[in-house]
Amino acid sequence: MPTFTATAPIRPRSDERSQLAGVSVTTMFRRRRKSWIPIVWVVLGVIVAATHGFFAAVTTPAGLASAILAVILWPLVLLNVHIAV
Repeated sequence: MPTFTATAPIRPRSDERSQLAGVSVTTMFRRRRKSWIPIVWVVLGVIVAATHGFFAAVTTPAGLASAILAVILWPLVLLNVHIAV
C-alpha cells in the first residue's frame, strides 16, 4: 500500500506574523489609535462649545479667543467653568 504524505503549507509563527517591516501589529494599531484622539477631542470640543453658546460672539477677537479656549478646554466647560477672555 503506497503511503501518501501531504505537506502542509508552511505558515509563519505567530510572532513572525505579528511583525510587519520591523513594526509589530500592536504598535501599528496603537499609533493609529493615538492619532484619532486629538480629532475626537476637537470634535467633542466644538460640539460642547456650540451647545454652550461660545460661537455666538466670535465677531470680536476676545470672543474668538474664548471660543478657541472652549474647544480646547471643553471638559471644564462641562463642569460649568466660565471661560472668557
